[in-house]
Amino acid sequence: MDDFFEIEREATDQDLLGERRLADKLIAARDDFLANASHDLRSILGGLAVHSDLLFRCAPEGVGGENIRKCVSANRRLVAQMNRLVNDLIDVAAIHVGQLAVVPEQVEVAKLLRETVEAFGQVAAAKGVTLDTELPEVPLHAKLDEGRILQVLANLVSNAIKFTPANGKVSIRLWPSANEIHFSISDTGIGISKDELPGVFKRFRQVRKDRRGLGIGLHIAKGIVEAHGGRMWAESELAAGSTFHFALPVESISRTQGLPPRPSPPTNDP
Repeated sequence: MDDFFEIEREATDQDLLGERRLADKLIAARDDFLANASHDLRSILGGLAVHSDLLFRCAPEGVGGENIRKCVSANRRLVAQMNRLVNDLIDVAAIHVGQLAVVPEQVEVAKLLRETVEAFGQVAAAKGVTLDTELPEVPLHAKLDEGRILQVLANLVSNAIKFTPANGKVSIRLWPSANEIHFSISDTGIGISKDELPGVFKRFRQVRKDRRGLGIGLHIAKGIVEAHGGRMWAESELAAGSTFHFALPVESISRTQGLPPRPSPPTNDP
Protein backbone atom coordinates (compact mmCIF):
# COMPACT_ATOMS: atom_id res chain seq x y z
CA MET A 1 0.00 0.00 0.00
CA ASP A 2 2.84 2.41 0.85
CA ASP A 3 4.36 1.77 -2.59
CA PHE A 4 1.03 2.61 -4.21
CA PHE A 5 0.78 5.96 -2.40
CA GLU A 6 4.41 6.72 -3.27
CA ILE A 7 3.70 6.10 -6.96
CA GLU A 8 0.58 8.26 -6.77
CA ARG A 9 2.52 11.09 -5.14
CA GLU A 10 5.21 10.93 -7.80
CA ALA A 11 2.59 10.97 -10.55
CA THR A 12 0.84 13.95 -8.93
CA ASP A 13 4.14 15.80 -8.58
CA GLN A 14 4.92 15.21 -12.24
CA ASP A 15 1.46 16.46 -13.26
CA LEU A 16 1.86 19.61 -11.16
CA LEU A 17 5.33 20.19 -12.59
CA GLY A 18 3.98 19.83 -16.12
CA GLU A 19 1.15 22.27 -15.40
CA ARG A 20 3.62 24.76 -13.95
CA ARG A 21 5.83 24.55 -17.04
CA LEU A 22 2.80 25.05 -19.27
CA ALA A 23 1.67 28.03 -17.20
CA ASP A 24 5.16 29.55 -17.40
CA LYS A 25 5.16 29.12 -21.19
CA LEU A 26 1.73 30.74 -21.49
CA ILE A 27 2.81 33.68 -19.31
CA ALA A 28 6.00 34.13 -21.36
CA ALA A 29 3.97 33.99 -24.59
CA ARG A 30 1.55 36.57 -23.19
CA ASP A 31 4.37 38.93 -22.19
CA ASP A 32 6.03 38.56 -25.60
CA PHE A 33 2.73 39.31 -27.31
CA LEU A 34 2.16 42.34 -25.09
CA ALA A 35 5.65 43.68 -25.80
CA ASN A 36 5.29 43.23 -29.58
CA ALA A 37 1.74 44.60 -29.66
CA SER A 38 2.76 47.61 -27.57
CA HIS A 39 5.65 48.36 -29.93
CA ASP A 40 3.33 48.21 -32.95
CA LEU A 41 0.71 50.36 -31.21
CA ARG A 42 3.34 52.95 -30.38
CA SER A 43 4.37 53.10 -34.04
CA ILE A 44 0.76 53.57 -35.15
CA LEU A 45 0.10 56.22 -32.51
CA GLY A 46 3.30 58.01 -33.51
CA GLY A 47 2.08 58.11 -37.11
CA LEU A 48 -1.31 59.45 -36.03
CA ALA A 49 0.38 62.17 -33.96
CA VAL A 50 2.59 63.25 -36.89
CA HIS A 51 -0.33 63.43 -39.31
CA SER A 52 -2.45 65.28 -36.76
CA ASP A 53 0.27 67.91 -36.37
CA LEU A 54 0.54 68.25 -40.15
CA LEU A 55 -3.22 68.61 -40.55
CA PHE A 56 -3.33 71.21 -37.78
CA ARG A 57 -0.63 73.33 -39.46
CA CYS A 58 -2.16 73.01 -42.93
CA ALA A 59 -5.74 73.80 -41.94
CA PRO A 60 -6.98 76.89 -43.82
CA GLU A 61 -8.09 80.10 -42.17
CA GLY A 62 -11.75 80.66 -41.51
CA VAL A 63 -14.58 78.64 -40.00
CA GLY A 64 -13.76 75.47 -41.92
CA GLY A 65 -10.14 75.52 -40.78
CA GLU A 66 -11.16 76.21 -37.20
CA ASN A 67 -13.44 73.15 -37.23
CA ILE A 68 -10.56 71.06 -38.56
CA ARG A 69 -8.28 72.30 -35.78
CA LYS A 70 -10.89 71.44 -33.14
CA CYS A 71 -11.14 67.89 -34.51
CA VAL A 72 -7.35 67.59 -34.60
CA SER A 73 -7.13 68.74 -30.97
CA ALA A 74 -9.62 66.04 -30.00
CA ASN A 75 -7.56 63.45 -31.90
CA ARG A 76 -4.42 64.59 -30.07
CA ARG A 77 -6.11 64.01 -26.72
CA LEU A 78 -7.21 60.53 -27.78
CA VAL A 79 -3.69 59.68 -28.99
CA ALA A 80 -2.26 60.88 -25.66
CA GLN A 81 -4.75 58.68 -23.77
CA MET A 82 -3.83 55.67 -25.88
CA ASN A 83 -0.12 56.31 -25.33
CA ARG A 84 -0.68 56.38 -21.56
CA LEU A 85 -2.64 53.12 -21.75
CA VAL A 86 0.10 51.42 -23.79
CA ASN A 87 2.78 52.66 -21.39
CA ASP A 88 0.75 51.40 -18.41
CA LEU A 89 0.42 47.94 -19.94
CA ILE A 90 4.17 47.85 -20.61
CA ASP A 91 4.81 48.85 -16.99
CA VAL A 92 2.52 46.08 -15.72
CA ALA A 93 4.42 43.49 -17.75
CA ALA A 94 7.79 44.89 -16.57
CA ILE A 95 6.69 44.78 -12.92
CA HIS A 96 5.52 41.19 -13.33
CA VAL A 97 8.99 40.05 -14.42
CA GLY A 98 10.87 42.37 -12.07
CA GLN A 99 12.31 44.54 -14.85
CA LEU A 100 10.69 47.92 -14.30
CA ALA A 101 13.32 50.49 -15.26
CA VAL A 102 14.16 53.37 -12.91
CA VAL A 103 16.97 55.86 -13.52
CA PRO A 104 17.75 57.65 -10.23
CA GLU A 105 19.27 61.11 -10.12
CA GLN A 106 19.66 63.76 -7.43
CA VAL A 107 16.36 65.63 -7.06
CA GLU A 108 15.01 68.38 -4.81
CA VAL A 109 11.98 66.44 -3.57
CA ALA A 110 9.66 69.33 -2.73
CA LYS A 111 9.90 70.35 -6.39
CA LEU A 112 8.03 67.17 -7.35
CA LEU A 113 5.17 68.05 -5.03
CA ARG A 114 5.01 71.61 -6.32
CA GLU A 115 4.84 70.35 -9.90
CA THR A 116 2.08 67.91 -8.94
CA VAL A 117 0.01 70.64 -7.30
CA GLU A 118 0.53 72.87 -10.33
CA ALA A 119 -0.59 70.07 -12.68
CA PHE A 120 -3.75 69.21 -10.71
CA GLY A 121 -4.63 72.59 -9.17
CA GLN A 122 -7.13 73.54 -11.86
CA VAL A 123 -8.69 70.06 -11.90
CA ALA A 124 -9.24 70.21 -8.15
CA ALA A 125 -10.57 73.78 -8.28
CA ALA A 126 -13.03 72.91 -11.06
CA LYS A 127 -14.48 70.19 -8.82
CA GLY A 128 -14.52 72.41 -5.74
CA VAL A 129 -11.80 70.41 -3.96
CA THR A 130 -9.07 72.13 -1.94
CA LEU A 131 -5.56 70.91 -2.75
CA ASP A 132 -2.78 71.74 -0.30
CA THR A 133 0.73 70.66 0.66
CA GLU A 134 2.91 70.48 3.75
CA LEU A 135 6.65 70.55 3.06
CA PRO A 136 9.77 70.54 5.27
CA GLU A 137 11.23 73.98 5.99
CA VAL A 138 14.71 72.95 4.85
CA PRO A 139 15.29 71.61 1.28
CA LEU A 140 15.31 67.83 1.08
CA HIS A 141 17.21 66.03 -1.69
CA ALA A 142 16.94 62.40 -2.74
CA LYS A 143 18.29 60.16 -5.46
CA LEU A 144 15.12 59.25 -7.37
CA ASP A 145 13.77 58.66 -10.85
CA GLU A 146 12.00 62.02 -11.10
CA GLY A 147 9.61 60.99 -13.87
CA ARG A 148 8.62 57.76 -12.12
CA ILE A 149 7.92 59.44 -8.76
CA LEU A 150 5.89 62.11 -10.55
CA GLN A 151 3.95 59.22 -12.10
CA VAL A 152 3.22 57.85 -8.61
CA LEU A 153 2.14 61.24 -7.28
CA ALA A 154 -0.04 61.89 -10.32
CA ASN A 155 -1.85 58.59 -9.87
CA LEU A 156 -2.46 59.09 -6.14
CA VAL A 157 -3.51 62.74 -6.42
CA SER A 158 -5.80 62.18 -9.43
CA ASN A 159 -7.51 59.29 -7.62
CA ALA A 160 -7.91 61.39 -4.47
CA ILE A 161 -9.53 64.25 -6.42
CA LYS A 162 -11.75 61.87 -8.40
CA PHE A 163 -13.20 60.24 -5.28
CA THR A 164 -13.53 63.40 -3.18
CA PRO A 165 -16.81 65.34 -3.42
CA ALA A 166 -17.12 69.12 -3.76
CA ASN A 167 -16.00 71.11 -0.71
CA GLY A 168 -13.63 68.26 0.18
CA LYS A 169 -9.89 68.41 0.65
CA VAL A 170 -6.81 66.60 -0.67
CA SER A 171 -3.57 67.03 1.28
CA ILE A 172 -0.06 66.11 0.16
CA ARG A 173 2.61 65.71 2.84
CA LEU A 174 6.37 65.16 2.75
CA TRP A 175 8.68 64.58 5.73
CA PRO A 176 11.87 62.71 6.67
CA SER A 177 12.32 60.21 9.49
CA ALA A 178 15.43 58.48 10.78
CA ASN A 179 15.40 55.75 8.11
CA GLU A 180 13.02 56.85 5.38
CA ILE A 181 11.51 59.75 3.52
CA HIS A 182 7.71 59.71 3.66
CA PHE A 183 5.02 60.91 1.27
CA SER A 184 1.30 60.84 2.01
CA ILE A 185 -1.78 61.82 0.02
CA SER A 186 -4.95 62.15 2.12
CA ASP A 187 -8.48 62.91 1.02
CA THR A 188 -11.91 63.44 2.57
CA GLY A 189 -13.57 61.25 -0.03
CA ILE A 190 -15.77 58.17 -0.04
CA GLY A 191 -13.16 55.85 1.49
CA ILE A 192 -12.58 52.12 1.08
CA SER A 193 -14.04 49.35 3.24
CA LYS A 194 -11.76 47.24 5.45
CA ASP A 195 -12.67 44.15 3.42
CA GLU A 196 -11.60 45.75 0.14
CA LEU A 197 -8.51 47.59 1.40
CA PRO A 198 -6.09 44.59 1.26
CA GLY A 199 -6.71 44.22 -2.50
CA VAL A 200 -6.28 47.86 -3.44
CA PHE A 201 -2.83 47.37 -5.04
CA LYS A 202 -3.66 44.21 -6.99
CA ARG A 203 -3.49 44.55 -10.76
CA PHE A 204 -6.76 44.75 -12.70
CA ARG A 205 -8.58 45.17 -9.38
CA GLN A 206 -10.97 48.06 -8.85
CA VAL A 207 -12.12 48.18 -5.25
CA ARG A 208 -14.25 51.24 -5.91
CA LYS A 209 -17.11 50.70 -8.35
CA ASP A 210 -15.64 52.85 -11.08
CA ARG A 211 -15.11 51.59 -14.63
CA ARG A 212 -13.16 54.51 -16.09
CA GLY A 213 -9.84 52.64 -15.88
CA LEU A 214 -8.29 49.19 -15.96
CA GLY A 215 -7.48 49.03 -12.27
CA ILE A 216 -3.70 49.07 -12.79
CA GLY A 217 -2.70 52.56 -11.66
CA LEU A 218 -2.13 51.72 -7.99
CA HIS A 219 -0.44 48.46 -8.93
CA ILE A 220 2.02 50.37 -11.12
CA ALA A 221 2.55 53.05 -8.45
CA LYS A 222 3.46 50.43 -5.86
CA GLY A 223 5.75 48.69 -8.37
CA ILE A 224 7.59 51.98 -9.00
CA VAL A 225 8.05 52.60 -5.27
CA GLU A 226 9.31 49.05 -4.71
CA ALA A 227 11.71 49.40 -7.65
CA HIS A 228 13.24 52.28 -5.64
CA GLY A 229 13.57 49.94 -2.65
CA GLY A 230 10.61 51.57 -0.90
CA ARG A 231 7.16 50.52 0.28
CA MET A 232 3.57 51.68 -0.17
CA TRP A 233 0.45 51.16 1.91
CA ALA A 234 -3.01 52.62 2.48
CA GLU A 235 -5.33 53.51 5.33
CA SER A 236 -9.03 54.12 4.80
CA GLU A 237 -12.55 53.94 6.19
CA LEU A 238 -15.85 54.19 4.36
CA ALA A 239 -17.18 57.76 4.30
CA ALA A 240 -14.10 58.93 6.21
CA GLY A 241 -11.55 59.35 3.41
CA SER A 242 -8.30 57.59 2.55
CA THR A 243 -4.59 58.13 3.00
CA PHE A 244 -2.03 56.55 0.71
CA HIS A 245 1.54 56.46 2.00
CA PHE A 246 4.81 55.61 0.37
CA ALA A 247 8.26 55.67 1.88
CA LEU A 248 11.71 55.48 0.32
CA PRO A 249 14.81 54.17 2.12
CA VAL A 250 17.29 56.56 3.66
CA GLU A 251 20.08 55.11 1.48
CA SER A 252 18.62 57.01 -1.46
CA ILE A 253 18.44 60.29 0.46
CA SER A 254 20.87 63.17 0.78
CA ARG A 255 19.36 65.19 3.60
CA THR A 256 20.44 68.66 4.68
CA GLN A 257 22.10 68.30 8.07
CA GLY A 258 20.03 69.57 10.99
CA LEU A 259 16.61 68.97 9.39
CA PRO A 260 14.30 67.88 12.24
CA PRO A 261 12.67 64.48 11.71
CA ARG A 262 8.92 64.11 11.92
CA PRO A 263 7.30 61.03 13.50
CA SER A 264 5.96 58.44 11.08
CA PRO A 265 2.17 57.93 10.97
CA PRO A 266 0.56 54.65 12.05
CA THR A 267 0.85 52.04 9.33
CA ASN A 268 -0.96 48.87 8.41
CA ASP A 269 1.82 48.01 5.97
CA PRO A 270 2.79 44.35 6.51
